[in-house]
Amino acid sequence: MHCRGACDESRTLLLPYLLNALPTEEQPLIHDVVAALPDPEEEDPMKKKIKTIADALREEGAAEARAEFEERLAASEARGRASTVSKQLRLKFGPLPDAVSERLARADVNELDGIAERLLFADTLDAALGAG
Repeated sequence: MHCRGACDESRTLLLPYLLNALPTEEQPLIHDVVAALPDPEEEDPMKKKIKTIADALREEGAAEARAEFEERLAASEARGRASTVSKQLRLKFGPLPDAVSERLARADVNELDGIAERLLFADTLDAALGAG
C-alpha cells in the first residue's frame, strides 16, 4: 500500500522506538525492514505499471499508424506513377487496350519504373511493357 503524510509520520515515530526497544542483535533486521519499505518520495509502483502499459499501447498505436501511413503512401505513389506512365504510353502509342490500363492500375512502383525506362527506346507497346 502506498501512502504519504501519515506513513512518513509513522515511520519517523516508529523507527526510533524500535531501535531503542529491540536488543542490539535484532536491530539489523529493523534496518532491512525499513530499507524494504517503499520510499515515500518515490512514485507509486502501480502508477508506474499503468504508465508503462499506457506507453506500450501508445507505441503500438503509433507503429500501426506509421505502417498504415506508409502503405497508403506507397499506394498513392503507385497510382501517380501509373497515371504518368499511362499518359506517356498513350502519347507514344495511342489509345491503350483495357488490359494494359488494368495492368498499370495493379502494378507496383518497380514495375512502373521498368515500363517507363523501356518506353524511352521501345518501338512497340509490347516492347515497352516488356512483352516483346
